[in-house]
Amino acid sequence: MMFDNIEDKGMRPERSHNFQKLISNVSMNSEVKHQIIFTTSMLSPELKGTAAQVGPEYSKERKTLNIK
Repeated sequence: MMFDNIEDKGMRPERSHNFQKLISNVSMNSEVKHQIIFTTSMLSPELKGTAAQVGPEYSKERKTLNIK
């Protein structure tokens, strides 16, 4: 399953974090092998730095393109 940027049209961080938590809980409690990929511009603090986070984190200061 893949979700591309789960926030849309002014979603608040609390709602985004709750949705991430729900997705993560369902995934962790599943008995079948699977993979869920979602992108977010508001990573939940609960997931930051865990095995669930794959790849770097970007911000306005640390952009995806590093042009010098």
